[in-house]
Formats: sequence, structure tokens, C-alpha cells
Amino acid sequence: EYGYYAEPIEEKNLIVVAYNSQVCANDDYYLLRDPTDPSGFIEWYKDILYDAESKGQIVYTIGHAPPQGCSPEWGARFGALIDRF
Repeated sequence: EYGYYAEPIEEKNLIVVAYNSQVCANDDYYLLRDPTDPSGFIEWYKDILYDAESKGQIVYTIGHAPPQGCSPEWGARFGALIDRF
């Protein structure tokens, strides 16, 4: 529904997060309304990462485009999460 989801793989103690990285592209006009998180992905992703950390789980994150092409505001928030975890 939102362009992102998490799939737990319990036997591997792993969560795979997939997201539509188009949401952060400079030509995504929803970024004009909310330049940091128009789809709610960043907030949701943060919750997934904290929960996984508390359970000792590994998180793999996949998207279809590298985050280097993202808007500066969105990229800064995403980068902060990657650096933290």
C-alpha cells in the first residue's frame, strides 16, 4: 500500500526490508509538501530498526535505486539511520 514492507525470516533471525526508493527522488513532487518523509517510510523504518536491534535481529534493506540520488533532506534522515544502525 505504501511502497515498503518488511518480511521476517525467523529461522535466520533476519528481517528483509524492501522499499520503493523513488519516494526520495528529486523529481517526486510529494517532497515539496514534506521534504523529509512524504510516505512515512523513514519513521516506519526507524521503528523496524529499533525493534530489530532490541531482538538481536539482522536487517537487510533493499531498494531499486541508490540513495545517492535522493533529495538532500530525505537523504540526510535515511543516512542518519544507516549510520546509527
